[in-house]
Amino acid sequence: MAGERDRVIPPGVIRNIYESARNAAERTLFVAPGASHTIITDLRAHAPDQLDRMLGLMTGMLTADGAAGCATRVDGSAEEASGA
Repeated sequence: MAGERDRVIPPGVIRNIYESARNAAERTLFVAPGASHTIITDLRAHAPDQLDRMLGLMTGMLTADGAAGCATRVDGSAEEASGA
């Protein structure tokens, strides 16, 4: 999870970590559009639909039935690609 405008941990750092995990069984990258380091607060105030999406991804990763959806890369524009 990365905030598009995060100055504490820039999204490029998070993308590098994501890309380096090529052998991971599961991985997900969510870049919150327009969000800073306070992703949840920013999305709650300005993009509640994206907050719901992010929380859904997080919940899916924590439940057995969500495992199939974890090998995706997701950004704020809804682009999805294989995580393998």
